[in-house]
Amino acid sequence: MSDHRFRSNDQLPKLLVVAGIVALLWIVYLLAPALPPFLIALVVAYLANPAVTYCENKGVPRTITILCGSLTLAGTCVLAAILLWPTLEDQITRYRDALPGYAEDALKIVNSFATETEPSKNAEGRSDTDSNNAALDHTNSSAVATETLAPEDIARQKLAVLAEQTIPNAGSVAAKTAAIVKESTMSLIRLLSALLIIPVVGFYLLRDWNRITEVVTELIPESRKDRALSIARTADEVLGGFMRGQGLVMLSLAIIYSIGLFLIGVDFSLLIGICAGLLSFVPFLGTAIGLLMATLAVAAQSLGWQTFGLVIFVFCVGQFIEGNFLTPRLVGDKIDFHPVAVIFAIAVGAQLLGIVGVLIALPLAAVMWAVIKDILNDTVENEQSSAKSAAER
Repeated sequence: MSDHRFRSNDQLPKLLVVAGIVALLWIVYLLAPALPPFLIALVVAYLANPAVTYCENKGVPRTITILCGSLTLAGTCVLAAILLWPTLEDQITRYRDALPGYAEDALKIVNSFATETEPSKNAEGRSDTDSNNAALDHTNSSAVATETLAPEDIARQKLAVLAEQTIPNAGSVAAKTAAIVKESTMSLIRLLSALLIIPVVGFYLLRDWNRITEVVTELIPESRKDRALSIARTADEVLGGFMRGQGLVMLSLAIIYSIGLFLIGVDFSLLIGICAGLLSFVPFLGTAIGLLMATLAVAAQSLGWQTFGLVIFVFCVGQFIEGNFLTPRLVGDKIDFHPVAVIFAIAVGAQLLGIVGVLIALPLAAVMWAVIKDILNDTVENEQSSAKSAAER
């Protein structure tokens, strides 16, 4: 009886952690529209905290470290924008303008392999024709009727018809214009608010990180503190390792794809490489999107099958480097999810919270999985220990 009570009490902090995660998910769901700037600030502070703490341990004041790091990051972003943004913006604009032509070329290729069928009758076309004929008959009858009216009556009738047709359209255009202006204004306000909130909140979170963690630690009962801190360290190791490692993997793949496509002469190589790298956190999604974009570019440039084969080779090399060098060394086994589980977690996050859910799905799933594994492993160890004790008696 005492062993059972001991095991139940030992499981209490783990159950509280799980309950806390569930409660946190519910709060995030309720506050999802306002959360993105705060989440970005929290992620930045979390990722930068180890470097700031290291400098603090070397004797550099924490505030000075944060300010210097912020200036360095801002300078790096400005330099990258100066060097890369003109080219990237030009490629985005040209690719957007050329995309309908790419789709048309791809459709022609597909139709060339498809069997020709008789053109089906278009019901909508018949209805349009009938309505046009009816309108023509109405116009003719109106013309006949107006021949019997005086000139001033004809002018008054035409003016009334013109007003009847113009005023509703003008009101509709005005309403749509007002809605577009309102939405654009709100989007601009949200963007400016986010640009102001992210650095301010990130600075204060990073400056007071140790104090915040100390306050949270003091809230844990002393009898449960060691176990709770052990679970927190496991979650921190998984989450930090995964986020930092996956970010480096995405950056490395973007560089590999961009350089590889540029060397074989594919247009829009920078845009395609960045898109493929950023989407690589979903298994095979980045490769599939990048390969599709590169294939359309090769077809539009009429570079031939040899270049298409080189495109496939570039993406195969990227996948080989990721699977054998980047992910094992940078991410390791911090998150041992099956690709189907990764896709499912992202899909669930997107369905529940939109873009916020996509951003937090994998990190949150990694932490929950680490906690669940820790609970299961500890339960198995307790069961084995109890069985061994019973056997010794």
